[in-house]
Amino acid sequence: MNQNERASRYLKDANLETSGRGKLKIFFGYAAGVGKTYSMLAEAQDLKQEGQDVIIGYLEDHGRADTRNLARGLESIPVKKESYKGMYLQEFNLDGALERHPQTILVDELAHTNTKKSRHLKRYQDIQELLTAGINVYTTLNVQHLESLHDIIFEQLNVDIQERVPDYIFDMANQVKLIDIEPNDLINRLKIGKIYARNHIRQALANFFKSENLTTLRELALRKMTLRLATNSKVGTDRLLVCLSGSKSNERVIRSAAQMAQAFNSDFIAVYVKNNQFNKWEENLNNNISLAHQLGAKVIKLQGENPALQITEYAKESSVTKIVLGASPYKKIWQTRSTLVYQIGYLLPEVDEYVINSAKTNLNQVQHLNGTFLTHFKGSLSKSGSKRMAKNMLMISSIILGSTVVGELLIFAQVPLVNVVLVYMLGIMLCAINLKDQVYGFLSAFLAVISFNLFFTKPYFSLSSSPVYLLTFFLMLLVSIISNYWTLKLKHQVQYNSNRVYQTEVLLETIRKLQQAKLSTDIIDTTVQQLQKIYSATMVFYECQDSKLLQPKIYLLNQSQSSFYEFSSDNEKAIATWAFKNGQEAGLTTNTLPQAKCLYLPIFGNSPSSVVAVIGLAINSK
Repeated sequence: MNQNERASRYLKDANLETSGRGKLKIFFGYAAGVGKTYSMLAEAQDLKQEGQDVIIGYLEDHGRADTRNLARGLESIPVKKESYKGMYLQEFNLDGALERHPQTILVDELAHTNTKKSRHLKRYQDIQELLTAGINVYTTLNVQHLESLHDIIFEQLNVDIQERVPDYIFDMANQVKLIDIEPNDLINRLKIGKIYARNHIRQALANFFKSENLTTLRELALRKMTLRLATNSKVGTDRLLVCLSGSKSNERVIRSAAQMAQAFNSDFIAVYVKNNQFNKWEENLNNNISLAHQLGAKVIKLQGENPALQITEYAKESSVTKIVLGASPYKKIWQTRSTLVYQIGYLLPEVDEYVINSAKTNLNQVQHLNGTFLTHFKGSLSKSGSKRMAKNMLMISSIILGSTVVGELLIFAQVPLVNVVLVYMLGIMLCAINLKDQVYGFLSAFLAVISFNLFFTKPYFSLSSSPVYLLTFFLMLLVSIISNYWTLKLKHQVQYNSNRVYQTEVLLETIRKLQQAKLSTDIIDTTVQQLQKIYSATMVFYECQDSKLLQPKIYLLNQSQSSFYEFSSDNEKAIATWAFKNGQEAGLTTNTLPQAKCLYLPIFGNSPSSVVAVIGLAINSK
């Protein structure tokens, strides 16, 4: 089925009338073979005996005869077969399940990752759509697949679990049934062939199915269930805040904070501070923001140049009682007072502060980071990146060369040598004004010192020089770097203030225009046009009438008229309708239909469950 055909099916599914939200029941265990799927099927048979409409959406029996026998008599939806690297994989048929619309459906393996041709990247997203359609879902999950426990599993078992489920899915379940068995009994079941095929038994016993590993996983599963019961039995009064950054180790901090928030039964808030400076870790920051969302945090973006001050002011206004921060275990004496941990502790002494040290780097992490660095490096040397780098290098070379020429003229005019140093410092400041990266500023300072040494100290055209000039070189380099740093900082501050002023002007203009608007169409046009002044992207707006989306209004930006039909295609309408019916974002940059032209966001009315419109942003159409 191609994308357009899938889009038509999605549109049909999205228009299905639903009768309330379905209920989710998770059969929870600590390893394969404890009996999760078997228990799920046993309860499904009981429901069928009571006269309920129960079907199997997807079942993973791992070749176990007992499991297949227990599934007899239950209707099954035919699975989809997707091609992948020359093989055909079986996938859950979400569209068939929505069309069949039973009371209860069994979907095994909650943590499963779908193929790229599927609507959603993850199976838990399929289950969310089933629940939104009013279908009750039974599913299975092992403790090691919970996102918040990833670091603990890695440290204690040295296993990097790739398929993970956000904790909010576990927390939102109406019921969680713990399926437990003694580790030794589980190992015996494995040995007699009740879990895996006999040719895989020896490998499993040598790797994952060790007594100490199973005991650790069992303890984690029991602890998770205890925390769930404790959370449901008391009312939390704490507010826990975690600080986000672009560091790779910040993932560990976020997961630790999520566990603390559940243990304290507190509100979970994640905060990051944004400024106008170039951030080379922008991709990591976005991943950490996504992780915080998955773990149930309310993510807050703050704007400013002083992170410690911005975070403490927000914490005071929001009545935060606990703050979680990350820190390197390798501290340097001269950095102690400049760290975010120290500054927040000094500015906010009344709030409990928890510091999470970053984990020790292991070989796998180093290889991963090296791969990330190489990918980033290759990306920076793309065609546009190479041109930009060449342009910057040409500018630096021209300015340093010009400074050298002016210096030679000054020497010819018998002006003291110290004035040549000032000429080079002026050139370095010109580089800082015209360039945005501190790296180029350091490079220009270094080239200035080398040029001064080559052309103005004896012996000429040689890097060797009299020891008398060593202090001159050092001070010149130091002053140049400091002046470059403050020039860039002032430049960024001016840009930041200009953007704030511009956004404020746009906001005041929007208020004034909305006061003059008389019709709903005028309000929509004004709002979208003002948004385009800030985000500079083509936007698509869908109004809602009688629980259906009307024809879209498209506000093109720097696109030809032919682009109009791309944004108004049936495929794009179907994705917008899905976002409207499910009350969730979809499309570009999300895990739901990411091949779309736009990112579609639902606009809510007076209640969080009522979507009154959908807006699409073609965020890469600038």
